[in-house]
Amino acid sequence: MCEFKGCKMNCNGNGKCIDGICQCNENYSGEYCEITFCERNCSGHGKCNINKGISKCICDNGFTGD
Repeated sequence: MCEFKGCKMNCNGNGKCIDGICQCNENYSGEYCEITFCERNCSGHGKCNINKGISKCICDNGFTGD
């Protein structure tokens, strides 16, 4: 029986396909590395909000930035 050994969606370009499983790069997760995490965990001064696979830092009072 022939089986597909690659990774669907080629891990979205955010990881490597090893034995049919995506090994995600840092700051990415999900079955196909489709979810991004906030860079540097919002520097410890905010919350990471993930909506539809896109992350955004919600900064604590007194802090600003990406």
